[in-house]
Amino acid sequence: MSAAGDVAVAFLPSVSERQAMDWALVLASQGIEVAVDGEPGGSRIGVSVPKMDEVRAREAVARYEKENRGWALRLRVPGGDARIHGLALAWVLSLVVIHAASRGHAPPWALFDSAAFQRGEAWRAWTATWLHSDLAHLAMNVVFGGLLMGLAMGRYGPGVALGGSLAAGALANALGSWIRPEPYLGLGASGVIMAALGMLAASSFGPWPTRGTAGRWVLPTLGAASILFVQVGTSPKGDVVVHALGFLAGIPPGALAALLPRRATGLLEAAAWMVALFTTAWAWLRALGWMT
Repeated sequence: MSAAGDVAVAFLPSVSERQAMDWALVLASQGIEVAVDGEPGGSRIGVSVPKMDEVRAREAVARYEKENRGWALRLRVPGGDARIHGLALAWVLSLVVIHAASRGHAPPWALFDSAAFQRGEAWRAWTATWLHSDLAHLAMNVVFGGLLMGLAMGRYGPGVALGGSLAAGALANALGSWIRPEPYLGLGASGVIMAALGMLAASSFGPWPTRGTAGRWVLPTLGAASILFVQVGTSPKGDVVVHALGFLAGIPPGALAALLPRRATGLLEAAAWMVALFTTAWAWLRALGWMT
């Protein structure tokens, strides 16, 4: 793309070479001959167009800038650089090993028995999240849960994602026992998985302290996550109450992790690992009767 050398040209200065390249593409699409170059006698970069097309070129550039105002944030979607962390495989394998060790029959002393929980057996809120009723139940949680847990770990760090989702899943079990007055038994990692989804939904809170326009992401992201929750977390065969509570309980730790400054992430990661390992060990030791 080049403006004719013998024709009088008009120079439109830009703030960067990237902007000048964008303008050149816009103007070329409008059939305007254009060249990206420096300002004659100066150091600024911009585009040159035939003088007779100057008015039309300035109008096209103005329309382009108006229509794309605010898109700088959209080039970096909050959480868009997240990856699936490999340590999610360790959590998945733990679920498989526990299911194999129990030979497919969840031990009654580790189930979430709402009546026993309210009598003081608090560990059941944690141990139940590691158990599954059958192979199909396990397979569903391994596939879907491994993906969501891996993404949460990639977004926040493995300790924060695991600690936050385990705590939120246990809280969902506890709250569920108070919402439903009748005694019931429950088990499964679904509450933890829905908590991981809630944590991912909260990743849009991150840019708030530094970008005034970042709030536009919060409601759409939460809405998209809610739609996904409705699709996968409201099966009639599942515990919809615990699923919903897990999803909601996962949002606060995700928002907190997203809002904290980067320099604090190392400390938060270490603290989250301690919480995850301590609560899991405490729950299983209490369930096995090895700790009083």
